[in-house]
Amino acid sequence: MARYSNCPQSYEVFSEFMDRCLLKDQSLIWSDNNAWTLENLRKIKTNFIDNSIDGGEFWSKLFKQFSELNDDCWRVLADAFFIYTLPSTYMKPEKKYEYISKVTEKRNLELPDFDNYRWDALNEGFSRTAVQYHQKYKQLWLLIRFAISVKEQQNRELFLNDHLAVRDKLFDLVKNTNSTDRSYGMLNAILHLGYPEKYERALNLGHKHKIVDYYSNKIDKDFNKEMNIDQKIKIIRETLEKDYQEKEFDFYFPQIKEQWLNNSGNGSNGNGETEEDPFLDELVKTLRNKKQIILYGPPGTGKTYYAQKLAKTIIAQDNFEKDYVQLDEKEKKTLNLELSDNRNINYLRFCTFHPAYGYEEFMEGYRPALSEDGQAVFELQDGIFKKICNDARDNPEQTYVLIIDEINRGDIPRIFGELITLLEADKRWSENNESEAITLTLPASQENFAVPKNVNIIATMNTADKSIALLDIALRRRFGFRELLPKPELLENQTIAEINLAELLNHLNNKITEKIDKNLQIGHSYFMKKEKAIKKEEQLISRMKDEILPLLQEYCFDDFNTLAEILGSNLVNLEQGRFNKEVFSFAGKEVILTSLKSMLNGENDNG
Repeated sequence: MARYSNCPQSYEVFSEFMDRCLLKDQSLIWSDNNAWTLENLRKIKTNFIDNSIDGGEFWSKLFKQFSELNDDCWRVLADAFFIYTLPSTYMKPEKKYEYISKVTEKRNLELPDFDNYRWDALNEGFSRTAVQYHQKYKQLWLLIRFAISVKEQQNRELFLNDHLAVRDKLFDLVKNTNSTDRSYGMLNAILHLGYPEKYERALNLGHKHKIVDYYSNKIDKDFNKEMNIDQKIKIIRETLEKDYQEKEFDFYFPQIKEQWLNNSGNGSNGNGETEEDPFLDELVKTLRNKKQIILYGPPGTGKTYYAQKLAKTIIAQDNFEKDYVQLDEKEKKTLNLELSDNRNINYLRFCTFHPAYGYEEFMEGYRPALSEDGQAVFELQDGIFKKICNDARDNPEQTYVLIIDEINRGDIPRIFGELITLLEADKRWSENNESEAITLTLPASQENFAVPKNVNIIATMNTADKSIALLDIALRRRFGFRELLPKPELLENQTIAEINLAELLNHLNNKITEKIDKNLQIGHSYFMKKEKAIKKEEQLISRMKDEILPLLQEYCFDDFNTLAEILGSNLVNLEQGRFNKEVFSFAGKEVILTSLKSMLNGENDNG
């Protein structure tokens, strides 16, 4: 089934659209108004589609085309923008709401506030929409024409229940356009949102052709000449799902997409199309909803990697409507951690908590400085979080992110102080809710302070650190939490000296979980370099000697009996209470490789 688990409310909204707007003529947002009548849609077609205006800014042209139409036509337009924004994970919810409110403000139509549950679906989406999709006109063009074609059916319900008839009609509407036309984005969005069991979430028609081209040689015997491309993809999906071990199969899972897209390995296929990551999309959704998130898990599971990737993704999407790899050099500099943190164009900041880190470094406090005459003095200085909040308040349309690495290593109540009250999303400041935001007086500067809505916090937490148990309950409630666990599947295709890295990682972690603690597992990144599995024997030996063996020794508190139960007896000298001296000698390479093979084969198993 092609339904994407990340956007259940998007499907619900589109189902409402089909029922209310297409079948019953009602408005999606204002259900008491019969706005989607054939008469109103034809008026919109005449003014908006048949009398297009060449050149000029989109919104100015749009409002001019609608200027003589009635309020219900404007309601149709607002509803259409609601539907238009549903597929996109690139547009932040505030931007989606802004499109709708631009229409309603122009006509003084009452609109539910952004915090209303009605707009929860705006925080979802199923596609990293490209610049083409953001140009709006052709998507609205197709949506209006499709609605007219539904209204002209003798039996609307019978027509909408026939997904093949709907598909034929949509393709008939775009038959005179090029296959790269922007309208195909809306065409594929309608098919997927309306019939997610039948149609993939690919908005790009070229992607669908690439999927069929890649897999057709494996299953072309199941195709027939009358099948359309979507029917072929459905057969491909059903075939692949049988062999796929994950609960959910998706053509945009990184390891799957890399196959059919012939990915170059650097996050882009060379044509500006980015590598999708459903887990990253989930993180973006959580961060936009909660405004702060903690990524936690054992060491080596990619917490800091994902923190930086998430930060760059949400800033690029919110501030530039692109993916990070699509930014130009000037845009990328706004995410450069080496820039001075007092520059308000630096959207990304970074700090690491530790036992000596305090409120003074984070918010404000008196710190040593030199006076103009060179004397040592204490002066009141702003901390990193106060600085980023001030910059964000001066630039409310831009998204800012602070990464806090190792958040649980600091004295969190002392560092955050009164911020615990201000962090919750519904207590934050924005231009639209200034009277509702919670403001506190800072103890040192006596300034009134509120946390802006456009500041996000991404924190990392290592579960191998026992201080996680002491994490402040108030902080737990205010942050979204996402666990990152070892991913042996990233290593399953790599074998070194007859040692499969995925099997090795699984074996070690099974033993660690059994003998020590599941929170002390070893992450996949110990066997990776630059997002790829290591390939050389020397790399494997180095990772074992320099990182994994010392880590396991620490985990076991120098209990070499437990170490032997995990690693086998070949690497451990129980009598002397240490690793065998050959391990770290010149001959250590062969000793380690032989021991790892024996361990995976169940030989010398002390457990």
